[in-house]
Amino acid sequence: GSGGTDVVTLDAAGGTLTVSALEILVGGSGTDLVTLGATGNTVLLRGLETLTGAAGTDIITVGDTGTTMTVGLMETLAGGAGTD
Repeated sequence: GSGGTDVVTLDAAGGTLTVSALEILVGGSGTDLVTLGATGNTVLLRGLETLTGAAGTDIITVGDTGTTMTVGLMETLAGGAGTD
């Protein structure tokens, strides 16, 4: 991501990726394995199955759709309105 609000929506095939400097990340219907870049991240997310933090401070807010996922190396994780 860069300046402004960066929104990434993953497709139905699922994917394995590393992201940095995003504000919103939405998983697809496939299995999504996401690693956060080392710069520190503040992200709103929905629909991910696996999320792994990195060296920076990672602040994650789960969207309001309800999410089941595996997380690791997070400094702050806040649930949304759905069942998380």
